[in-house]
Amino acid sequence: MPGLCLDSYASKCALAFGIAPRIVQRAQHVSDLLSTHAIGQLLDEDMTLAEQTDLEDAEAVCRRFLQWDLRTDHEDGKDTRGWLREILMRPKAGGEPDDA
Repeated sequence: MPGLCLDSYASKCALAFGIAPRIVQRAQHVSDLLSTHAIGQLLDEDMTLAEQTDLEDAEAVCRRFLQWDLRTDHEDGKDTRGWLREILMRPKAGGEPDDA
């Protein structure tokens, strides 16, 4: 539909599918900063150790997802769910994925 969108449809979907409102609000805040080229403000915010750890875990998942070669999806006897399960596993201290 033509025109300016003031709300994120993604945030409405996230809320509808049970994502915690505080997480959706944070995502909207970061999106607003990106759209106004004020991303530097995020560098001024303090993060707890737990938030830093969560961010590092999320980065690791994103890196594994981006490395997924969809052309080899069914090699090694894994189906799509198997690959996603492996990608979403939390890494152990030594860097190996863990089911936690």
